Amino acid sequence: MSEKPDTDKSKGRTSNVSQTAPDAEVDPFFLERVYPDPAPLFRAHKVASANEKSVLVALDTSALLVPYQIKSGNVTEVGKAFDRLFGEQRLFVPGRVVREFTKHRDMQLAAVISSLNKRRAGSSGEMPPLLGATSGYGAAASAYSELAEAQKKYAAALGEIVSEIRAWRGDDPVVRMYARVFNNDTVIDLPWNEKAKAEYLKEMSWRYENKVPPGYKDARKEDGGIGDFLIWKSLLSLGAIKKMDLAFVTGEQKSDWFVRGDGGAIYPRHELVDEYRRASDGKSLRLMSLYELLEEMKVADEVLLDVKHAEAQANMAALLQKTSNATLASEGLPRPLTFITNRQQSFWGPAKQGEKEGTQLRGIWSVTNVTDRSYYILDACLPNHDASFVDVAVEDPSAELYSTQHPIRPNSMMGLTANFFFFPSICGGTDPFVTDVIFTDNYGGQHLVPSVRFHRIGMP
Repeated sequence: MSEKPDTDKSKGRTSNVSQTAPDAEVDPFFLERVYPDPAPLFRAHKVASANEKSVLVALDTSALLVPYQIKSGNVTEVGKAFDRLFGEQRLFVPGRVVREFTKHRDMQLAAVISSLNKRRAGSSGEMPPLLGATSGYGAAASAYSELAEAQKKYAAALGEIVSEIRAWRGDDPVVRMYARVFNNDTVIDLPWNEKAKAEYLKEMSWRYENKVPPGYKDARKEDGGIGDFLIWKSLLSLGAIKKMDLAFVTGEQKSDWFVRGDGGAIYPRHELVDEYRRASDGKSLRLMSLYELLEEMKVADEVLLDVKHAEAQANMAALLQKTSNATLASEGLPRPLTFITNRQQSFWGPAKQGEKEGTQLRGIWSVTNVTDRSYYILDACLPNHDASFVDVAVEDPSAELYSTQHPIRPNSMMGLTANFFFFPSICGGTDPFVTDVIFTDNYGGQHLVPSVRFHRIGMP
């Protein structure tokens, strides 16, 4: 509806209010709605240690998934900490978190199976026929025979583990740990009738249009980024029921949860702190990592280091998955790793596996890491060909050799080599073989090296 002209009789002019009104999607009074009671904004909002019985603890999806990335013995220790919180009646989880965990947990197990199967594939010791006349060929072939026998035993043992994992049906060690502590009393869910769902969508729309945390950073997701919003509504419901300080355990680092500075999260957004205060009759909110929770609960240092490493990997993987090379370039940011192919030492040649004829590709790259963290290159692939075996190794300058255990160090340039074996053959003749190569790092990031040229061994 258009605004009626407003006549200012004392000045003899008319004005149209709609011409000067702000954008209809942005509420000019959103601060008044976010902070309806300004006086308490001057109060401190500290939360006691999570080890104190006066503090509730709620877990986010990212925290629930961390145990899939740590040692089995450490999973047991984390379970003991959760058991203690459960016994003290202060451990909770939002219903949306449970649903997200269920969606992602089998993917975690599938990744474990994939990793084990790659180990089962072993390495091919077959040498290119061209090298049959070299002095070391016989010794290498004999050593490979011994290695192949050991590899068979190793592959059989790994196969038994894979079979056991495949037999799990919601009863893997992590799920069993959670089954002890999460039930109808500790899962905080929301009403799901049609009226409630309409109200959630209406509120979420207003919050995201006005960039009110949390969740608006995920607005481009297929579900509109509703997950964080629903989790937050559950936390407010928990605060309203229990009226206690809350420590929310999450791997979130985004600016719709935290005030960020110097590349990291500093404070929880004050909009969240104040909204929880109002919902819980004056109590306070704290955001913390699983590592911080376990540290305050005096869990052993070995467990803490394992959890801290797993959380760091998960956070970086999430960041890299959300930040494409195109986005980095558009924002003027460098890619974390740059690959330059050594064309003189990258070749292809014939390979054999028993009676099978195949192709070996061997490439060498100089990789520059412009970040302050180490990168391990875990895998490599060709987009249009499935390799029977892949081996990736990084230069270890101190030992003057290449190792699968060596990282690409921060702010350094390192050598990297990758060997691919394909059965059956993927190329022939004497022409160079040109293909894209994709490397995967330990944070889940993928690095495309386009149009790598592998020359035929023995050819210029």
